[in-house]
Amino acid sequence: MSVLQEKVALVTGSSRGIGAAIARVFAQAGATLAVHGRDLAALSAVRADIERAGGQVVQVAADVTKFAEIEAMRREIEGELCRVDYRDRPGCGGRGGHGMIRLFKMVEAASWSFLSWD
Repeated sequence: MSVLQEKVALVTGSSRGIGAAIARVFAQAGATLAVHGRDLAALSAVRADIERAGGQVVQVAADVTKFAEIEAMRREIEGELCRVDYRDRPGCGGRGGHGMIRLFKMVEAASWSFLSWD
């Protein structure tokens, strides 16, 4: 059983790039996802990919530099998924990511085979 099985993860900046890849890997490892981004069309595509693969996912949008929007996003996620077990900001360089890196080390090596760099 994956460390992510039955967990809820918020991946901000998950409409493309590393954030989208993290969201897909986490979903394939059994996490329920809240995907976040500003490009709603790209975010919808990521959500649809995860759902097609059998994952459970909600889509949220918020300006993560504004506390009121962060709180609204949190309430929306908790309203849909009841809680958030893991969260991080993959696109923020040196200001974050360390918690997610620790979490990646806990995910089985087999999960990495799900990554697609197309």
